[in-house]
Amino acid sequence: MIEPRYLAVLDPRHSGAAEALAGGRPGAIPLEPFHRSARMTVLTAPGTPALIGEDGGILIGRLFRKSRSGAIDTLAPSIAATRGQALIDDYWGDYVCLLEPPGGSGLVAIRAPSGMLQAFRIRRGPVTYLVSHIEIALDYGLIAPVIDWQFVAHHLAFLHLRTARTGLARVDEILPGEALETGGAASTRRGLWSPWRFAAPERRIVAADKAAQIVSDAVRAAVENLVSPMERVLLELSGGLDSSLLAAALSQAGRTVVALNLSTPDPGADERDYARAIAGHCGIALHEARISDDIDLTMQVSSLLARPGLPAMLHSADRRFEALAREQEAAAFVSGTGGDCVFCSLGSATPATDHFRAHGPRPALVGILHDLATLHRTNIWTVTRLMMRQIRRGKPALRWRRNTAFLAHDRLPAVPDDHPWLEEPDHVLPGTRAHVRAIMAAGAHLDGYGRQETAPSLYPLLAQPVVEACLRIPTWLWVQGGYDRAVARAAFRQSLPETIATRRTKGAMDAFCARVFDANRDRLKPFLLDGMLADAGLLDRTGIETYLARPFGNRDAHFYELLPIVDTEAWARGVAASA
Repeated sequence: MIEPRYLAVLDPRHSGAAEALAGGRPGAIPLEPFHRSARMTVLTAPGTPALIGEDGGILIGRLFRKSRSGAIDTLAPSIAATRGQALIDDYWGDYVCLLEPPGGSGLVAIRAPSGMLQAFRIRRGPVTYLVSHIEIALDYGLIAPVIDWQFVAHHLAFLHLRTARTGLARVDEILPGEALETGGAASTRRGLWSPWRFAAPERRIVAADKAAQIVSDAVRAAVENLVSPMERVLLELSGGLDSSLLAAALSQAGRTVVALNLSTPDPGADERDYARAIAGHCGIALHEARISDDIDLTMQVSSLLARPGLPAMLHSADRRFEALAREQEAAAFVSGTGGDCVFCSLGSATPATDHFRAHGPRPALVGILHDLATLHRTNIWTVTRLMMRQIRRGKPALRWRRNTAFLAHDRLPAVPDDHPWLEEPDHVLPGTRAHVRAIMAAGAHLDGYGRQETAPSLYPLLAQPVVEACLRIPTWLWVQGGYDRAVARAAFRQSLPETIATRRTKGAMDAFCARVFDANRDRLKPFLLDGMLADAGLLDRTGIETYLARPFGNRDAHFYELLPIVDTEAWARGVAASA
């Protein structure tokens, strides 16, 4: 199975743009006609799942009904009749849906709330082109690779915030859960899915047992449906809670699972004992490998990407997964990415603040303060003081934290670009706000993996039903008993070995990352100071030069602030090389 690939031509004025489309470049993955009408043409790569509705609607990807298991093989008329709202309310999946609503009005393109399948947009006059991969747009002559330096400044200033803008000039994208309506001369964006709908107080689940049940049902349904056509998958098994509960759900879904655990020479990052425990418990074949620390952080990105993707620090791990998938003939990768975010692992006192604001100073608040003190290994007085500070502070002034480390402050935007999920309801609880923003941030780190050329990546914990279920659970239930992700632990307690279910520690890659960075310091100096970002005036060259020149024996954490700049420079050079 390959990643879905498509090119859609939305031509509301019947200009014949699809017929005039240039052929793909030699060596590119071929696209074949899937659907043609007067106003819409869709090309897909062999093996790309897609279906056609009776009303002419097209869905690329896979679709599931919320009310039962199993993939959908046709589009209900209600989807076009509601201009896509029924698709969001009654179904879920990884898809892009194209509609020609009744009455001859504009065309509609909808991207699934999960956002796994991308929808990059290029406009040429009245015609809109949508592609799953930027390289398709390049193959068909729709773009020239030109960097949008305003995007680069925004990307570095507001880390982990992905908006509709991309790093390539004249290319943007449909956001997850968004509908794009185009009639030719103009287009409009309409949000069909919002996290705030599920985080609303009237939908809140306050009973711990019910919360655990809906999380269990959602995760198991997501896993079962996503892996349903595949006989063999490769699980990224760290030994932590998120990957372990996926191992349990996969084994119960009856699929053949191969797992890979990666370790480093540093004891703090060695979680093999935990991975062995869950693999043995679930009857999963476990492979183990050590990550090489011989990583060149200045290596140029090999493929054209719309934005900086996989961090260079993870390239070695990515290659290990790709090699094992080829050897084992795995049909997909399964990852617990996003679990910390979806399962509301907050490193603050906000759960207590949320409970106080929702219910006032009730006796139950004392138990939540104790839970937080246990979780963060401190005392109840410290947590209480932090809670009171949050209560007095009120709503934060910043919509998204602005980063300035090692950057030229005056060249950075003062406020982030618009994103519909940043428009929050009045009086939203601070922990709920942090929960939503963590989920937003998780969605910014799913692409750019080389392994996805071999097989698609599945992220069950970011599936729409799982996210919707978790948003309904108040933050104070997620810390019950002094554990982080407490609801998820309770949901899978009977399916996990005790050593995993009650584990409080987590492996740390800090020593490994520091060693890799230190080994790269000499090559990073010319790479950054004489690079494209420096030429664009975005860097604090003096600050970077000073930091790279000083002894790194104490391994301070400031190098983490430099790594996004390094990855962005490598991406920019890759774009320039594609021109």
